[in-house]
Amino acid sequence: MPDSYSAPNPSAALYERVRHVIPAMEWRVFADDIDAILALKRARNAVILAHNYQTPEIFHGVADIVGDSLALAREAAKTDAAMIVLAGVHFMAETAKLLNPEKTVLIPDPGAGCSLVRAGCAHCPNGRRHCRRASPA
Repeated sequence: MPDSYSAPNPSAALYERVRHVIPAMEWRVFADDIDAILALKRARNAVILAHNYQTPEIFHGVADIVGDSLALAREAAKTDAAMIVLAGVHFMAETAKLLNPEKTVLIPDPGAGCSLVRAGCAHCPNGRRHCRRASPA
């Protein structure tokens, strides 16, 4: 299998940037979706913020800004885009919305949760209900 990718897709130019982390065979699977996402970003004046733990095709292929939750919150406050797509967990999207109340903030995976929050509740001596009462959001 060649270590290159060429196709008439806008994402073909991106492949050179990601070839060290995504094999050409896998890139072919993602290319059409990446092209669609790039087109939607342009059409909707959107920016994609991606947490460090995102998969390589998201992190390297479609994200405009990458980083940890604090860095993403800071960058969300600076963006001029009308729409923020936060590839991360709920609290990151909630923070972006708090900092940008006039903008649309989307989270691609509504089921994305934080394992640290779940683990904290599991270890809470009063159980999950106590954690929810203490922090109802």
